[in-house]
Amino acid sequence: MSWEGGGQMNTGAVIPAEILSRTDLPIYVKLVYGRMTVLLERHGSLVLTTEELATQCGITPRQAAKSLRYLVMLELIRFHRSLDDRKSIHVFQKMK
Repeated sequence: MSWEGGGQMNTGAVIPAEILSRTDLPIYVKLVYGRMTVLLERHGSLVLTTEELATQCGITPRQAAKSLRYLVMLELIRFHRSLDDRKSIHVFQKMK
């Protein structure tokens, strides 16, 4: 395991049991949700490209894009609509 300074573990993804156990979600969607959970917990909101997310999760950009659409549709993450212009840059916020 990788450790950051101060003894804290460098967390790549946290997937809650209720998401992990869902049989209707492909594994790559669960992985993206876990990664987004960690990033949004750290920062509250997030700006990233589909390519960056795909690289962080070890999946294809197409899988990352599908995952993001799926998670927004399920209202697990919130997409900032002012940037909804079909570009590859996305802004997300934590759901309350």
